[in-house]
Amino acid sequence: MSSYIILQKRDAVHFITDGAGYDDDGVIRSIDGKSFILRNAGSAIISRGALYGGSQAAAFLSACVSFDHLVDTLPSVMRLLLKVRDSTTAGESHPLDRHFLIAAGGWSDRLQAMVAVIATTFEACDPSDPEGLSCWPGYEQFMPFLAPTGFLNPPVNLREAIGRDVQDAEALEGIDAVGEGRLLIEAQRRIPMAYRGKPRYLVGGFGELVTVTRDSIERVRLCDWPDEIGAYIQPDGAPSLEDLTASLQSAAPLFVYQDEVSCAA
Repeated sequence: MSSYIILQKRDAVHFITDGAGYDDDGVIRSIDGKSFILRNAGSAIISRGALYGGSQAAAFLSACVSFDHLVDTLPSVMRLLLKVRDSTTAGESHPLDRHFLIAAGGWSDRLQAMVAVIATTFEACDPSDPEGLSCWPGYEQFMPFLAPTGFLNPPVNLREAIGRDVQDAEALEGIDAVGEGRLLIEAQRRIPMAYRGKPRYLVGGFGELVTVTRDSIERVRLCDWPDEIGAYIQPDGAPSLEDLTASLQSAAPLFVYQDEVSCAA
């Protein structure tokens, strides 16, 4: 997943994701959702990184009977999936094809609150971690940690995207997850990123919102884009990939390489 947005409010957790996966060159190889509703647990999860992670994790976690149960089970599921992946690839996968992230949201009886957590397969301070989450204080491989109240990857300028800054939890409560969520992912779509050493646009297919409350889980399609399997993403009005590539040789590049930050499919 090249885009994910987490908005934690008092009464809901909102996940916004795109719907495209990529080959080694950044060409779209699939258009499909990366959010999974687990009604038995009253939860939803989203995945980012290696495409195998989300659907397989969802299959295992579908038996969980609560959000807290899901959180407790998630480390063993992620550990198992990575072990199986390594056994079938002889440990030769590129890090972007091997590692994945899972974010989960739901009502926690333990915390008596709506909660979102994140867990990844990276070892602590792994240099191949595209986001650097593995270097956060207290991070442990496979172990869920509380997500920031508002989290956007790739980051966008909120004032430019929705017309105002959001500097605290109270201001985040005022974000319209549908209308302004659409603006946020549209802004992410226009951000060029470094993917395996090449400039690429990586937010594609469609934008989707999943909202989890204590009593319900709903999915809303925010937007559809004219992207095609077998082609690169080229957002309307954004610099072409050719211009981005050429700009890397100039004194004033159109974007700054982020060492593959935010680059996994």
